[in-house]
Amino acid sequence: MTKNGEVLGTFALYSSESRIPTDAEIQLIEAAGHIALIAIERQRSRAALTTALHEIAKSEAELRTIIDAIPQLVVAIGADGNLLYANQALLEYTGLTKEEVGTERFREVFHPEDTDRMREQREAALSRGLPFEYERRVRRRDGQYRWLLVQYNPLRNEQGKVIRWYATGTDIDERKKGEERTQQENVALREQIDQVFMFDEIVGSSPALKAVLSSIVKVAPTGSTVLITGENGTGKELIARAIHKSFAACWPCFH
Repeated sequence: MTKNGEVLGTFALYSSESRIPTDAEIQLIEAAGHIALIAIERQRSRAALTTALHEIAKSEAELRTIIDAIPQLVVAIGADGNLLYANQALLEYTGLTKEEVGTERFREVFHPEDTDRMREQREAALSRGLPFEYERRVRRRDGQYRWLLVQYNPLRNEQGKVIRWYATGTDIDERKKGEERTQQENVALREQIDQVFMFDEIVGSSPALKAVLSSIVKVAPTGSTVLITGENGTGKELIARAIHKSFAACWPCFH
């Protein structure tokens, strides 16, 4: 009988004459039953394990089919952080083959500056077991590096332990380029504003004054010593302040 009380079979000892079984014979039957129980349960365990592995393989295949249908770039990562497999969209995006996934060739598609910068950040985030995301550059099959938003999500078992990570990559290169253009335009706009307001105390439009302002724009960024001459009341102090403002606006350029 099993531990749960299930009857698996019967062992019988027959005798040619009527008598009571000896203790040794009863022990023999019990020992034979115990050995049979171990053998049967082991066989059942193997059969159950084979079935379970078959179901897992079937589920794994179905899961990969679903992931391959997703247009986003997707990679499956083990709990230890090592790559398991990548979906079809990622293979087409990078030009890699299935055999190259998980090898050094796969690591080469990431920009080396991002890899060095994010290694500790990624390892710390994986150890926390919580969803996280970051931006990094990935080399497309045409050799061009493009910015991706990479989002990590954990898969947990019934006990809540992380057994796998799924990372999805979304191409955000156009957005990043737009942000860079906006930043450059803001810098240019600030420079224009500084140039306008560095002369806010000086009023006039005569050719002589325009020549003076042109000289200020030329000399201020050099950081050279400037001698301002003129009669009292001609605005030497205003010219000095304009040079100072212009030099201050250009000071970040020296760094």
